[in-house]
Amino acid sequence: MQDWHDIIKQYNITYIDNFPCPQLPNQLFITRCSSSKDKDINAGTPKQLYTSNIIHNFISFCEKHGFEYAILSDYEKYGVMFSNEMIENYDIHPSSVSDIGFRRLGEVVKKRCKEKSINELYFYNTSPLMSRPYFKMLYYSGIKAFYLTQLRVIPKEIPESLFDF
Repeated sequence: MQDWHDIIKQYNITYIDNFPCPQLPNQLFITRCSSSKDKDINAGTPKQLYTSNIIHNFISFCEKHGFEYAILSDYEKYGVMFSNEMIENYDIHPSSVSDIGFRRLGEVVKKRCKEKSINELYFYNTSPLMSRPYFKMLYYSGIKAFYLTQLRVIPKEIPESLFDF
């Protein structure tokens, strides 16, 4: 069985342990979409629409740290759904997307990120094996991508006061 570290290398994705802090304007923190949605609403922001614990934990983490975030979508209309964007409630499973579909999704992600001058994506998901469809999408976007399995932050600069004894 192939190790997941080798799998992500095939998609030109780098595994890292922590989200960069502070977040730079060219960076976007993202996670995957989910079929777990609020069935009682027709449209909403990702925070309103998704009910998945993984997505809500990710959103809470990003909001706590003031990070810009988005959701990778297997719906070609979006590709990537930004935090403040109103989206319709949809149900498309990644297994129904063809390789050509993933290529098109990658192009949509590239175009939408380019409009916001984003050239680094930090993709969070707890399961590397369940992330394969999203790795494909990231690969086809051509955007530099990093993968994380935990919601952790290590500041780039450590305050000197930590070393005062």
